Amino acid sequence: MCTTQHAFSLLGINELNQKGLFQVLAAILHLGNVEIKDRDSDSSIIPPNNRHLTVFCELMGVTYQDMSHWLCHKKLKTAQETYIKPIPRLQASNARDALAKHIYAKVFNWIVDHVNKSLRATVKQHSFIGVLDIYGFETFEINSFEQFCINYANEKLQQQFNMVRKLPVSCLKLNSCVSVV
Repeated sequence: MCTTQHAFSLLGINELNQKGLFQVLAAILHLGNVEIKDRDSDSSIIPPNNRHLTVFCELMGVTYQDMSHWLCHKKLKTAQETYIKPIPRLQASNARDALAKHIYAKVFNWIVDHVNKSLRATVKQHSFIGVLDIYGFETFEINSFEQFCINYANEKLQQQFNMVRKLPVSCLKLNSCVSVV
């Protein structure tokens, strides 16, 4: 934590902004822990006094009542009327995760913009610093082969970026153990 704070300070991010960043990141972590329950087959509910939602709301400056309501409902607008409809637990959980992802993306973009401004040179030069980030807030019941290939390609790209060389690994011959099994 001290290393991160020191790096932020070197990049010109003052203590107040650092505190705000850490506050929002803590809020995202609490939001991810909010448990949503089935009310019935077509609606969901967040139990009253959910500790994680309470902390999220305090950190983000929103009301518990509004957050618990809007995580479990959606607004439908027609040309002349507006309806508020409850949503099932799975949809509410996906909405919670999408909100966390959206907030994280905003924080990440703010940091990238601030770092870019801090490191911007006054003279034209050809070197640059590149940052690779792969979002980890995807919602998958089962990872597919396609997702495996994407993850594998991302890992290889990260290894290339970090200049990690593959070292030969010696394997133990366990034929006798395999035969017993």
